[in-house]
Amino acid sequence: MPRLEELIHFHPMENESKEKRVCWIPAYSVAVERLDHQHRHLIDLIQALRLSEGSGEETEATADSLEAMERYAAEHLREEEAMMEKAGYGDLAAHREAHAFFTKEVSKIRDLNASGDVKALDEAADFLVRWFVDHVIETDSKYVESLKTAGLTDGGDRS
Repeated sequence: MPRLEELIHFHPMENESKEKRVCWIPAYSVAVERLDHQHRHLIDLIQALRLSEGSGEETEATADSLEAMERYAAEHLREEEAMMEKAGYGDLAAHREAHAFFTKEVSKIRDLNASGDVKALDEAADFLVRWFVDHVIETDSKYVESLKTAGLTDGGDRS
């Protein structure tokens, strides 16, 4: 099994060689196109957070990025959990706990932003990337068989 670092794929940003953009890879697919699309959008929101840190107006831009991420993540997590419930996924309670952890961490990041701790925000954004990739690869992948058995998969977004 590849190490987590090998599964986080970055593309250099066009204007700055130091900045990197997290990108979607087929290994992140959960075989449900709608969930894959939502995962792609979460990657985009995490990237927006990373970019807001260098905007010169970190607190406001980051607050906007965090608010958008919280709203969208809540919607996605509800839908993903509903699909797992419909499929009779046996490890749903643990999966919900992982989602609650993510939600709590985003809330902590919001507090860091309000305090103006730019270094901590940078570390938090890196945490979000690592958590997201680890969660999709290690945790979300476990429900795929249950969704397939229940006829809830459609092949996903493997592009």
